[in-house]
Amino acid sequence: MTGLKQSAVSAVCAGRDERGTAFRQHPLPGPYPYVGLDAQYLKVHAGDRVRSLAYVVATGVNGAGDREVLGGDVGCRVPHCLATRVPRSLTAA
Repeated sequence: MTGLKQSAVSAVCAGRDERGTAFRQHPLPGPYPYVGLDAQYLKVHAGDRVRSLAYVVATGVNGAGDREVLGGDVGCRVPHCLATRVPRSLTAA
């Protein structure tokens, strides 16, 4: 890609970060009888290294039977560290 200015990229990233924070901190609207966690490993550039990190996503089924993404987080290579952090980060309304 050519023609992208650093200020334009920074503005897009800032908006993305704000939306991501708002999503992670939003209260859940109702009870979810079923909640599941799933992890996927991603290769992430960190400085001059490429690291393997786990992305854990929490998915819930609401009372109407609809599936919704409730939250997620990227963290260490060992998914069990996120298996407790992700559910604890979900907040009820």
